[in-house]
Amino acid sequence: NRFNGLKVNMQEGAAHSSDENETSSKAVESPSANVQKVDQVRSLTKQLQTSLFVDDTKVQTMKLVANRIRNGEVLLNDPSRSFVREADLVKRHQLAGRSSTYRFFLFSDVLVYAHKSSQGDYVVHEELPLHLMKIEDIDFQSSKSKHHSFYIHHPNKSFAVITSGKAEKKLWMEDIRNSISSEISRKAKVEGARLKRVQKSAK
Repeated sequence: NRFNGLKVNMQEGAAHSSDENETSSKAVESPSANVQKVDQVRSLTKQLQTSLFVDDTKVQTMKLVANRIRNGEVLLNDPSRSFVREADLVKRHQLAGRSSTYRFFLFSDVLVYAHKSSQGDYVVHEELPLHLMKIEDIDFQSSKSKHHSFYIHHPNKSFAVITSGKAEKKLWMEDIRNSISSEISRKAKVEGARLKRVQKSAK
């Protein structure tokens, strides 16, 4: 039947035309998709550059701080360690009742306090790993130090720290608590990864 043949030809032509339109549509959309991909690559590149810059800044800061501490190069052995803050604070031993001023250095995984030598560098008195540390807000009865103190609980050393004021006390307590939390999480991840490796090797 001529009409049936014509109908078939028309359907085939319509299908072919539809395919061409779809192909044409894809061709039109292609440049836009490419632009999006280029933007994604640029964004990732920028993020990577920013991350590298931040990491480099942290490394340089660690080197500058370590250079001021006697034998401070050992602080650079752990590439994950970063510097947080430092200040002169008063360390008060509750039992002995003695008070001494030290330079406190807070790193991402350890709290260090030291005294300044005649050569101008800092000599370390104690290094306190943060994952074993707890801090507590306290008030002395003395009017000079009231509201400016907090207590450090640690298996190696426990003592009160007197800051210059409420603002400094708040900053130190926040940074120590945040660093303790981050360090505990980091150690948990490292231990979890180690256990997985052990389990895989045992299979």
